[in-house]
Amino acid sequence: MTVDARATAAWSADASAYERVRPGWPPAAVDWLCAGLPDGAPVLDLAAGTGKLTRDLVARGYAVTAVEPLPGMRAQLASVAPVVLEGVAESIPCADGAFAIVFVAEAFHWFSAPAAVAEMRRVAPRAGLLWNLEAWDDEPWYPELHALLGPGRGHHPGRRGTWDGLGDAEARRFDHAHTLSAEGFAQLVGTWSRVAARPDRAELLHRVRDTVPDPVELRYETLAVAA
Repeated sequence: MTVDARATAAWSADASAYERVRPGWPPAAVDWLCAGLPDGAPVLDLAAGTGKLTRDLVARGYAVTAVEPLPGMRAQLASVAPVVLEGVAESIPCADGAFAIVFVAEAFHWFSAPAAVAEMRRVAPRAGLLWNLEAWDDEPWYPELHALLGPGRGHHPGRRGTWDGLGDAEARRFDHAHTLSAEGFAQLVGTWSRVAARPDRAELLHRVRDTVPDPVELRYETLAVAA
């Protein structure tokens, strides 16, 4: 199994920070992706992280299997998911047709296609993808934050090409909000892959903390893709 080195560097050291400060998911987005699933359906949460989506699926009564490659993330998952497996998207450790749907929250852009898509098709007839996209551009503190951190994601998940290969797909967007203290916001930025491995990380996050009000309400646009 192989995992992108940036992901390993970002989330292996302190998965608990990811769990504490990353936003969850708006119920309307999860409900939309789950439309038509029978009660108790077997579902896969692929690259499940600390279980931000897993707990929502368990609460809806589905039979959830969570697959995650990083040990620190799996340790967090153990208290959330009934079944936790080590694995990657390009080699899912599950039987053909084992699930009604495979969910991927905030992770599909890390996968190596088409191998991951072939594996997803092998284990389920449907896919549901989620991303929380920052909607902060018009916040008064954003220019200072941008100046500190520089350009954002190179391949923005809001672009259609991110999920090419999945076949027929429909995308919808949902408003979402997440409130943190200024310290929590600095920790959130510290979980971003492009920040986590920086040699000046500690100093940078100290400066990030001073860019936002305390507390700060973070607006997101949640992108959901049903394929």
